[in-house]
Amino acid sequence: METITVHPQNKEQLSALEIVLKAMNIPFEKEEFPYNSEFVAKIKRGEKAAKEGKGMKVDVANLWKWNYLKMLLKILSTGRNPGT
Repeated sequence: METITVHPQNKEQLSALEIVLKAMNIPFEKEEFPYNSEFVAKIKRGEKAAKEGKGMKVDVANLWKWNYLKMLLKILSTGRNPGT
């Protein structure tokens, strides 16, 4: 048999699904979401900003060179990108 994964958007939907599954004698498993919702929201905001062209690209091969570290320290201390 196949497996269906559902993603209820709130507690009411989850409760309704559980009631229906129990009434139909369909076995199911509940799984807690493993990530903090605030953390997930930050990641999603970052992904959205990247898609909109906001943010900064850093060449990974040169990440630890002094110029990049200097630039990152400047951004952290002023909140502004010195390259813009």
